[in-house]
Amino acid sequence: MDCLRGGWPESTWWKEFNDHQLSECIELGLVNNPTLKSAKEKIIAAEQYAYTKRAQLFPKLSAFMRLFWIHLPKDDFPVDNSESNLASSFFKSSIALNQMGLNLDYTVDFWQKNYLGFKAALGEMHAAKALEKEGEILLSSAIASSYIQIQSDLITLEIMKEIFSRRERVLSLRKMRCKHHIDSHLIVLESGAVVDKISMLIVALEEKI
Repeated sequence: MDCLRGGWPESTWWKEFNDHQLSECIELGLVNNPTLKSAKEKIIAAEQYAYTKRAQLFPKLSAFMRLFWIHLPKDDFPVDNSESNLASSFFKSSIALNQMGLNLDYTVDFWQKNYLGFKAALGEMHAAKALEKEGEILLSSAIASSYIQIQSDLITLEIMKEIFSRRERVLSLRKMRCKHHIDSHLIVLESGAVVDKISMLIVALEEKI
């Protein structure tokens, strides 16, 4: 069913939240993660291997050039004494030989061995890319989840501190009322217990954050 079909999320899906701090945390995490670095190296290796397999499907053309120098003694050339200057400038003590050529090589893939090898290499390359993409999604999701949890804890901490401040004022007021015999000592103890409990919750939240 089409409703069950889906694809990869956007590569920078976290930018939809318009939170610069969240984007910075995720991007730093993706860049510095050693597992993702290893995954990228595997993709490069798989791509190079696929290119190598693909090259086997086409003819191979190569060129070569060789240069030979043959050194000959001057005594091997007859020289006329009357024209020694002319002969010495005409004859050379070395000869250069150049050799150039082209090689064309093509293997007919009757049994599709090279083609199937290329398809297998493509499959390995796509699998490596899929693993890298999966790693990016898992890591970015984990960072976003932790970030949101920390932000939630920070808000909760601020609320708890505000409640603690109000409860302290209430406790102080009840102590004063108890001193003037308006409230009972039991009410003061109950208020003190609430303040202590809130204080413990604040300490636990701060340690968590």
